Amino acid sequence: MKTGSIRQLIDVLEQAFASLGVSVPDQGLEAIAVTVHKAMSVEARHFHTPEHVLGLVDPANPIQSLAALFHDLVYHQVDRGFSHEVCEVICPYIQESDGEMFQVRQEILENRSYALAMEIFGFEAGQMLAFSVGLNEFVSALVMCHRLGELIPEKELLKTIVYIEATIPFRGENADRVGPFEVLAGRLASVCSQHNIPMDAAEQLDTIQGAVVFANKD
Repeated sequence: MKTGSIRQLIDVLEQAFASLGVSVPDQGLEAIAVTVHKAMSVEARHFHTPEHVLGLVDPANPIQSLAALFHDLVYHQVDRGFSHEVCEVICPYIQESDGEMFQVRQEILENRSYALAMEIFGFEAGQMLAFSVGLNEFVSALVMCHRLGELIPEKELLKTIVYIEATIPFRGENADRVGPFEVLAGRLASVCSQHNIPMDAAEQLDTIQGAVVFANKD
């Protein structure tokens, strides 16, 4: 009998998947819930905990619920590195440089969901990444893609990536005086167009607005 926060995480996953018309076996639900719980229960964590992510869940919005579970999965500075499980997922895509900077590998494997994450975050192969530009959120999204990429429709996976990108903190306007959510909206439109993802302008706007609401709650 599963109790406590793992049981709650399983319930959130089951409800979110059902809302998306997806059926995942109990063993699969438990495996994802344990991954989330293990990452969020590291001893050094005091805020980004299972209770925090459960507080961001919205039963009426499965995309927000899934984003809530994964958006803080990785917190390199607090966790004192990446867990073994996270390292196994990300090592084909990024490599450590000096402990503070990480480089997106030039020889990225052909994986469409990872490519979508790269484009939504605005990263390119060979780029050096620092925590200040959203490395924790990006790696969290990569792990999410790994766990959910074959379970939910691609369009819904893309929306969840957008929600996670929106939680990158402490960003202002760029050099062109464009705000981060406007930039994100432009990237989403570009990704949908270039990858033939059937999301019209109204649905893109709804996704961005939902991501902003989620980011503000976070």
